[in-house]
Amino acid sequence: MMHFSSFREKTMSVWKTEKHKKVVCFHAPMLSSVRLPFLLCATIWFIIPIKMNAIKKETNGIVSVANVNTYKKD
Repeated sequence: MMHFSSFREKTMSVWKTEKHKKVVCFHAPMLSSVRLPFLLCATIWFIIPIKMNAIKKETNGIVSVANVNTYKKD
């Protein structure tokens, strides 16, 4: 039977050597390579149309005010 102190020393030495190893899932490089194109597509499909819609609303407001001023009432 192993004494507790020797078991503890063995466990601590293994823990110290394993502590500095970086644990990375093998999917991590694939996920990072998939994430960047997905973010670019999300930007193109969601953020740009939202911004364009806001710009369109602003310009419609300006154009409608200009058109109201140019109409003559009979």
